[in-house]
Amino acid sequence: MQSHKDETNTICKTCEARKKESLGVILDDFFTLNSVESFKEEMWNWFIAAMSSEDIGDWSGKKRSNLAILYKDLVELVERLDGIR
Repeated sequence: MQSHKDETNTICKTCEARKKESLGVILDDFFTLNSVESFKEEMWNWFIAAMSSEDIGDWSGKKRSNLAILYKDLVELVERLDGIR
C-alpha cells in the first residue's frame, strides 16, 4: 500500500507527463470520455446546482453574473476544441 506521500508523487509525475503530451492527445483523451452534448449537460447541471445553492444569497450580482459567463465560455471552448481536433 502506498503512503500518502507516494500517492502524491505518483500523481505529480503523471501531471508532468501530461504536460509533455501534444494538445491532440489531450483532446482525444478528453473527447473519448466526454461528448460535447454530455459536457454541456454536465455543465448545465453544475451551473443550476451552483445558482440554486443556499449560499448563492451571499454572492454579489457580479459573482453570479461571472458564473453565468464562465458557464457560457466553457461550453463554447469545448465546442470549438471539438471542431479543431
